[in-house]
Amino acid sequence: KARRLAGCGEPSSFSHPASSDFGMPWRYGVRLGIDCARCCIGLMAIPLVVGIMDLRVMGAVAVAITAERLAPAGMHVARGVGVASVGAGVVLLARAAGLG
Repeated sequence: KARRLAGCGEPSSFSHPASSDFGMPWRYGVRLGIDCARCCIGLMAIPLVVGIMDLRVMGAVAVAITAERLAPAGMHVARGVGVASVGAGVVLLARAAGLG
């Protein structure tokens, strides 16, 4: 995650040649999308577990992904989001077991 997250903030090393290759922007966009999906796969799985149609969960995940990618200390934000996600999971498990 740290390596993928570090790649999100770096300027692109994908050089644009002088020729007009129309497939290059497409390939770059696909590669960027795959890298983003790999970086945030854990956060994207949360709505599947909690409920895809819950707008609050979708909004919270979107804010967390944006904060991880745009914050200057993105890895610190990612660790905080990870701790909060695990804590929320423990609360949900406790509630399902009838402990809370």
